[in-house]
Amino acid sequence: MRSGIWTILCVMALLASALATFGVVGWKAAGVVLVFWGMVFYPKTPAMVLTCLMALLLLMALLLPRIGSHEVAPRNSCLNNLKQISLALQGYHNVFGSFPPAYIADDNGKPMHSWRVLILPYIERSDLYEAYDFDEAWDGPNNSKLAVAIDIFQCPTATAPDTHTNYFSVVGPQTAWPDDKSSRRDDFADGMSHTIMIVESHGQGVHWMEPRDLSFDEALEALSSLDPLVNLEGHHPDDTFFYDRSGSLGRSVAYADAHVEFMQPGIPRRDAAALLTKAGGEPFEIEEGIYHPILIYRLNWSRVCTLSVFIALVLLPLPWEWRARRKIPRAALHE
Repeated sequence: MRSGIWTILCVMALLASALATFGVVGWKAAGVVLVFWGMVFYPKTPAMVLTCLMALLLLMALLLPRIGSHEVAPRNSCLNNLKQISLALQGYHNVFGSFPPAYIADDNGKPMHSWRVLILPYIERSDLYEAYDFDEAWDGPNNSKLAVAIDIFQCPTATAPDTHTNYFSVVGPQTAWPDDKSSRRDDFADGMSHTIMIVESHGQGVHWMEPRDLSFDEALEALSSLDPLVNLEGHHPDDTFFYDRSGSLGRSVAYADAHVEFMQPGIPRRDAAALLTKAGGEPFEIEEGIYHPILIYRLNWSRVCTLSVFIALVLLPLPWEWRARRKIPRAALHE
């Protein structure tokens, strides 16, 4: 009876430790360890097999928390959204010979329709495009009925209404979006792979159909500032297993050649300006490691402790079992 209670307590402690260490996937690790315990207490299991299995379990203990990262998946989804938007812009260019303008203006020069509406056929929403009325404003009686959520126009981490967008063009005379005029691939004298077209931004309160985006100065501030108020929302830097990293939040950006990347803030203003202009003639000098955003590393003691407890529980039966085996004649182990 005492042995049965001891076994139940060990199994419960193992499961609690695995869940605390690995999160929701911890039950899998606990299951593997329970199998291992069963093999340990089975006297005919060769010692070499047990040693190899132990090494495998310890390796899993180190790798599983990396797989369970909470931030990487939303950030990758955000990058995938930008990738689809970038490919839609390329598709538009292939058909019309230029990228869409940032907006279509009315007779008085007031922005009336957004570039996001113009690329609807290239993100498999031709139904909305065909129902859209270009003779009325984006928020007119007919177009307001089309105000549905479109997933690729919003970052998965956004807290705004699902009809709002987090992806903005950078509008200005020297940018890839010269107001209501279009850009062609030949206009990118600085190189399409060196010119940002779309910048992720939070807290703007812009409906995806609304013809409102970021000015050159707003985008410049977003990329270069380390002010927490400017980087109010976004994506955290990746944490390691034993360390938490904190600092200014980063954002996703898309370039004119359709490649996307995650960019941490704090880029020198001169370099940020070079990335936002398509024909400024600036030498391209930004490479990984040239600028160093402020990051703070903090040891995650809770993970250190939970992993230590988990490893201790994995090894728990070994001293008793090895002691018991020493009392059994070698020939009896192979009977």
